Amino acid sequence: MSSRIEVDVQQSLDGVLAWLSGRLQELGVASSLVHDCKVIVDEYVANLNCHGRGPSALQVCSLEVLREADDLVLRFQDDGARFDPTSHDATIGERGIDDRPVGGLGILLIKELSDGLDYRYCEGHNCLDIKIHLTRGN
Repeated sequence: MSSRIEVDVQQSLDGVLAWLSGRLQELGVASSLVHDCKVIVDEYVANLNCHGRGPSALQVCSLEVLREADDLVLRFQDDGARFDPTSHDATIGERGIDDRPVGGLGILLIKELSDGLDYRYCEGHNCLDIKIHLTRGN
């Protein structure tokens, strides 16, 4: 079972997050995981808005919510600048404030709140699946 929404990365996410909350509640997702999913979506879209502008002046990405057995998958697709968050330096959070580059903590937070990221670049689009184990919220 899945649902999909188009997200305007330059607009307020209030409507998207409300849609996401309702969809996750329909799927019986624990409230703690609903909160985590909202943070993930907010961080990912903020990252797209700040860094994802490719040659097509990215304005919209799609978000699909899927339930696969005991996993929830947040599937993002966009045509912004090619970026693989799975290759992001995980040691950024371990460095002192003076030793950190600007940025990178949003991707680190997404990794911390999820149970797996799967990235692929297909037909000119960034495609990212963020997996969350539903049993974690019980």
